[in-house]
Amino acid sequence: MDEGELTLEKIFAGGTKSFQYEYDLGDSWVHEITLQRQIESEETKPGCTAGACACPPEDCGSVPGNYNLLAALSDPDHEEHESMLEWVGGKYDPNAFDATTVDRALKRLR
Repeated sequence: MDEGELTLEKIFAGGTKSFQYEYDLGDSWVHEITLQRQIESEETKPGCTAGACACPPEDCGSVPGNYNLLAALSDPDHEEHESMLEWVGGKYDPNAFDATTVDRALKRLR
């Protein structure tokens, strides 16, 4: 479906509680979006309440590429360690996640 023509209201109408969103059709990052609760209010907008791990870098090659990146970054003796470290800008914490930062980014989109 063309996400440009959908809203969360349309997606969750009729009792749907979750859906999958595929980002980057070439790499096939599939996200499961789940409705936790619905609040009737004109002022209430979707937000981030929780999450885990950092977003993989753009164009890292989907799940296998991300695993390769993580293996290279975690092992200073890995043949691709230096090039991958440079590619991610010198540092990357795969476990970093800050719901407040994500929520602020979502608010800028609203």
